[in-house]
Amino acid sequence: MSGIPECVRRRMISDDLRASYEATIEQRVDRYLEVSHQPITPNPHFADASAECIRLYTDGYFLSTVMVTQAVAEGIRRFVVERNGIKPEDGTDGQQVAENLAQEGVIEAGA
Repeated sequence: MSGIPECVRRRMISDDLRASYEATIEQRVDRYLEVSHQPITPNPHFADASAECIRLYTDGYFLSTVMVTQAVAEGIRRFVVERNGIKPEDGTDGQQVAENLAQEGVIEAGA
């Protein structure tokens, strides 16, 4: 390919990428519509990462979607724990943390 001019190579790559995208556009639209988007992301710290989860899913990168979603969820959990001064013991699940917060009056019971 070294003998092909740069502008021709660019055009070939552009055409290949465009054809690939157009071949999957309907599936991407369907997946985009499947996702229940939140109109407002309450914490801007996680807005870009959350949007990336949606983009990965829409584009069909399912394994990456799972991995990034888990990382975002862990980041949110850590943020909430640090922000609220929670010191969960090892093995403490979310239900136990919620019960502890309810007992301390931080949240309402059953929330």
